[in-house]
Amino acid sequence: MKSERWLIVAWLLICCREGVSKVVHGVTSSSAAYRDKGAIITQFCYHGSTGKFWYKINDTSSGAFYFFLDDQWAQMVVDEDCNSRLAKARFKVSLDQLQGQQSITGRSFPQYWYIMYAEPSSCDPTLPSHDTYVYYELHLYNSDYHGNPTNHLGADQKGLDTCYYLFFLLYLIVIVLWGQRVWLIIIKGGPMHSVLKTLSVSVLLECAVSLLMAVYYWSYSSSGMGIRLAEMLAQVLDMVSQLHMCWMILVLSYGWPLSSTRATQWSHPLIVAISTIAIAQLVVLLWGQSTYDEPGKDGWWLLGLMRILLTVLFHYNVRNSSASERSALRLDFIHKFSLACYLWLLAYPTNLLVAMVLPYYWRPALMTVGVSVIQMVSMAMLGRLFLSRSLYWEVSSLSATTLPLHGDRSFASMKFRNYRSFQ
Repeated sequence: MKSERWLIVAWLLICCREGVSKVVHGVTSSSAAYRDKGAIITQFCYHGSTGKFWYKINDTSSGAFYFFLDDQWAQMVVDEDCNSRLAKARFKVSLDQLQGQQSITGRSFPQYWYIMYAEPSSCDPTLPSHDTYVYYELHLYNSDYHGNPTNHLGADQKGLDTCYYLFFLLYLIVIVLWGQRVWLIIIKGGPMHSVLKTLSVSVLLECAVSLLMAVYYWSYSSSGMGIRLAEMLAQVLDMVSQLHMCWMILVLSYGWPLSSTRATQWSHPLIVAISTIAIAQLVVLLWGQSTYDEPGKDGWWLLGLMRILLTVLFHYNVRNSSASERSALRLDFIHKFSLACYLWLLAYPTNLLVAMVLPYYWRPALMTVGVSVIQMVSMAMLGRLFLSRSLYWEVSSLSATTLPLHGDRSFASMKFRNYRSFQ
């Protein structure tokens, strides 16, 4: 795989994406509010306890920020009458001062609040004669652990900073416990060299992703902006890790060693198919779904469909490989290998189906935590399978073409004899 190319393309595309934060800077105007029957500003998921909205504008205005809850917002969007749309707002904040604030008291459960700007002239039959521009800065806060409205994290993002810190610690523990053993196997070479190297790269990348996202959310909770560079880099590294795993799983499902020229020959039909699916996943991921911050978007379903197609292709290859197999050892190896790969491939679509039956504010956390945990378990199972000492020697000495990761018989036999003499 030419990971450098993926890295450059992903980095350039992500840098072009608009950042998401809860310190909102922008500009709106009388004509925009008139054209859209109210200019949409942003949305925020407030906790059940008291939150706060703070604004600062360049000049006083006859307009106001209108606040809608979920149900009123859904009705307002389909309503064609301007006055009726504004009447559905729960309350409004007048802009007769250069800055001000408003307490947001919710219910006992989290709710999304939508903010829209409108002026009295927005509902007039004719376009306003004078176009007024309003430059604004908005801060949206939830209550922290002490009940003070100082936290910029929405209810749909609550706890994600802690989860990423825990993921980083778990990956770090795994690296400390098993890193030296894996490194010794990698530098010695042999049949398992390539697969352990690929799996290790994915683990290291996910560890870096967890650290960067933890730093991003920690900064986001206090500043409302976050360290954008950390988020962008985390997204790029996560994409590279996902592509590494997809490539490894599908190539091994055909019974090819990763060092095979067929596994890196881009003109081969299989590699072309893998590359096409990988590019499609990259496009969908860059569509704004990588951090799962927009529940219910079509990109969620497209990315889930891609994973299902990968699973079907993997299942077809493994079934063909094991259909004529008679060795109990090989079948056991294929079964364990397939189980771990199924977990990794189906982590996203399975959590997506569960998330769709839950409230909106639970979906981002479920998708982030659920997918990460299942894929972490899957990589642990693959690592344990490849690092199993007895299975390592036995599998690497087999040369059946139906067995993934088959190696050179003479190399494996020599290693096996040395191991027996050492014992």
